[in-house]
Amino acid sequence: IIDINRTPFTINSGYSFIWILTLYLIGAYIRLYGIKIKKKYYLLFPLSLIIPLIAMILVTKHPDTLGYIFKGDLFISYNSIFVMINSILFFNLIINIKLRNKYIKRLFKRLSKATFGVYIIHLHPYIWNLLYDKFAFAVNYPIINLLVVIFGGAFMIYMLCSYLELIRISIFKLFRIELVIDNIYKYIERRFKIN
Repeated sequence: IIDINRTPFTINSGYSFIWILTLYLIGAYIRLYGIKIKKKYYLLFPLSLIIPLIAMILVTKHPDTLGYIFKGDLFISYNSIFVMINSILFFNLIINIKLRNKYIKRLFKRLSKATFGVYIIHLHPYIWNLLYDKFAFAVNYPIINLLVVIFGGAFMIYMLCSYLELIRISIFKLFRIELVIDNIYKYIERRFKIN
């Protein structure tokens, strides 16, 4: 969760304004200019999942030695190089998928508008505290059941937050909030001679 009491210039394991801004700029660059990734580099996708997993197992088994050298979230934090590699590869893979079914295309287009809102909503401290301890019961489940709970819970949270964000978008359209924001932006452009 982003802590507003911290200085905005710290990374804080990826929970910071500066890291969101960094990811936004990377995503915007890829969206505008694209990125060519050779097929062989997609081998990094499973490797960047397996290496952190093995590393975390080793750190857990040898906390006195490896735990001292490697910080606990080095391999799995939001600003980890492994998470970054997977994110870029996955993002590039998704934006290059050609959807033929118009209904699925329309659904994905709608949900994509709500995705940033999902991020903001689910990281709000109240929502975080309300939802995430509810899944603690699953840690004692067999691995298959645990995975079902994890992915099922993530899907439900995503869909619920998407629904809330789409309601927010509809309300903004109803009251023409985006038009007001656009007019403010245009005024600032004229006033300060931007562009």
